This record gives sequence, structure tokens and C-alpha cells, in this order.
Amino acid sequence: MRRHPPASRCFLAVMFSVFLLIQEDTVSADPLEPIEVQSFWKSQAEARSLSILRQAYERAGGTWLHSPTTDHIQNRRVLFQRILDGIPPFAVQWHAGWDLFALSKRGVIMDIGVIAERDAWIENIVPSVRPFIAEDMRFFAVPVGVHSENWTWINADVLAEFGGEVPQTWADLIAILTKMKAQGRMGLTMGRGAWERSMLFRSILSSEAGAEIFLRMFEDPDPSVVDEPGFRESIAIFDSLGGFLLDKPEVQAWEDAAVELAEGRALVQIIGDWVLPDLEALGMTVGDDLICVLSLGTHKYHQSLVDTFIFPTNEDRSVRAEHDALTRAILSPETQLDFSSNKGAIPVVNGLEDQIESSCMQKAYKLFAKEGGSLASPLLITEEAVVFESDRILSDLWDNPQMTQEAVIDQIRETLTAARDNK
Repeated sequence: MRRHPPASRCFLAVMFSVFLLIQEDTVSADPLEPIEVQSFWKSQAEARSLSILRQAYERAGGTWLHSPTTDHIQNRRVLFQRILDGIPPFAVQWHAGWDLFALSKRGVIMDIGVIAERDAWIENIVPSVRPFIAEDMRFFAVPVGVHSENWTWINADVLAEFGGEVPQTWADLIAILTKMKAQGRMGLTMGRGAWERSMLFRSILSSEAGAEIFLRMFEDPDPSVVDEPGFRESIAIFDSLGGFLLDKPEVQAWEDAAVELAEGRALVQIIGDWVLPDLEALGMTVGDDLICVLSLGTHKYHQSLVDTFIFPTNEDRSVRAEHDALTRAILSPETQLDFSSNKGAIPVVNGLEDQIESSCMQKAYKLFAKEGGSLASPLLITEEAVVFESDRILSDLWDNPQMTQEAVIDQIRETLTAARDNK
């Protein structure tokens, strides 16, 4: 990723602010129409972050009507049904990448390239983000923030009680969890969503087997990848971790698991950086009772995920004043810094990296900016069938006593074979 000297970074941020103030070309003097914004962000920190975007839009003179969904799966279903019914919302929270381009090919989302060209997104948006929201100068989403999904969050007090040393490898972590289990404590907390468990496996796979094996599963499906030693070892580690799960009925989602970690009933939660603001809201402090480790294991990557908003196609496929106003509101440097600090994300606008306050997010940016340090999440590069099937298969390994590691490997082989043959 291209980096700028400090003076150049400041200049870029100032110039982008100037770009966002120039509105004569595209913004009508007429009042903005109310817009409906669909989103599945619902945790305390997510709701606060969404409110920051809403307030920025309202300061620009707009009216934001919130349309909540429960999770990313329902978010998709609701959007598709509303498109079929001819009443799509104005804007929808969405992940960048493969799925975004699939929607663009079907002609159901807007190309906002006219806004991107006028506001110089090529110069002002973080270069690593652009390939996942644009083809040439056709832009299909406004980026909001960059997350990493492969974080390990550790309760320092529990660690001191059972281990003392911050784990650097999966073997280190398993050794501490084994010691806890021997004393009647289960140390791993997670929500029950299959996607959370699959995300854990992806964190293991990238760090244990490396990028080449990871991409053979998720970017260019290769059924033979399941025979690689690194892949099989990753399955074995994932299976082992299931034996340390703090299985409580009240822990349904990642935000419930965060409570278990914050209150000292678990040692570790393995999930993306979006959990950090919730952990802080629960009273935890990085460097005191909370430890953040990015990319536990041998190979170090920022496993990147880009949050965006998309605009379903309107009647005349025209970019309107409301698109312009919302895009400007989201990408203003002030909004970016406020949103990112509350969401646990990296800003998508160049020139703001020196203003990142969180030590965890500083770690994330350094790895993200390092050449070869960013590895795209499967949500950016993988056909949805592969993601959803691998979620189901891997979760079943923990839930179904009859499921074996070999059965998981065979089912993933079948999934990858089908994906390869359908390309």
C-alpha cells in the first residue's frame, strides 16, 4: 500500500475536505428528500457508530429514516425481496467485494462513479480499498471503514491467573486453555453463529498455512488444497478449540460473548475488531485488563473486511442530491475519525492514519499498510455459496458428535469442487 510522508498526508486530508465543500456541480439547491437506510448494526457500539453517520447526514440538511435488520443474512433477504417488490430502501449497509460486483452485474445497484470522479476518490480513498468497490471508474459503493476479522482478545487478569505469558501461537493458547480446563474452567467464549466459528477457522488457516493455501480455498477454489498439511493442521486446531468453548445458553451472539470476557468468566474471544468498542463500553481498557493480539500464529496478516453502503437502483438510475450528500457526509475526515474510533475500524480516507488513537487500531493500520500485510477476507473475494457452506460444515464439527475431521475435509472438498466447476 502506498504511504505518504507526513506533510503529504496532511495536504491530502485538507484537499479532501475542500473537495467535499465544492457542491456547485452536482448538488441541487432544493431540500433533500428523506432517505431510508437499511442496516444490521445493532450492538451498543455499532448503534453509536451508525448514529455518527446519521448525524453527519442530518447536519448536511438530510433526514435519515432507519430500517433495521437482525443480521447480515436477513439484511440480504430483505433487500432482495424489496428489490423484487419494487420498493428498495435508498441505502443499505453491505460488505465490499465479490457480492457487491454480483449485484452490479445484475443492474440492481447504482454506479456512483460521477461522485467518485468529482471528489477524486482515486487520490483520496485508501488504495487497498478501491479494488473491492470499483471496476475502472465505476464505483458501486461508498466505503465506510476497514476491519480485520482475525483478532484475539484476552482478559489480562484471567491470563495472569492461569498462564501469565501472552500467547503468540495457537499452541500457546491451547496450552493455557488446557490448564484452565483441568481446573474446571472453559476459557473460550464465542457466539453461536456459524459465521463466527468459520471466521475463527479462517484466522487459523491464514496464520498456520499462509496466504497461498488460504487463497486456494477462498479466491480460486482448488479442491486439492484440503490435502495440504497446513490445511489439515488448521482443521485439527479448530477442532481442538471447540473443546474449550464456554457453552452457555445466554451467549447467542458475539456481543454476549464480550460480556463473558469482560466479566472474567472467559480468557479469550476470537473475533474481529468491531468488538473492541463494546469491550471498552463494558469497562475494559487495552493495556490494563485487555490484551489485543492481531493474527495469532506464524504468518501475520490483516485479514481485511470493508464496510460500505450501497444504493439500490432508482427509477431513472440517476445520481441524486441525496446520494451526493450522504457520500460526502460519510467520507468527511471528521466523520471518518469519529466513526472509526467508535466502530473499531481503520478510516478509508488517506491522510488520517496519524490521528488513529487506539493502540490496537495502530497495530492494525501498520500491518494493513505493510506490503503483503493485508489478506482479503473471503467476504471480499469468495462466492457466497463457498462462504455459507464452509460456515455450516465447520460449525457442524463442533455441534455434531458424529462429525469427524475427515468428514469436514471431504465436505469442504466437495464444496470447492462444485465452486470450481461452476466458475
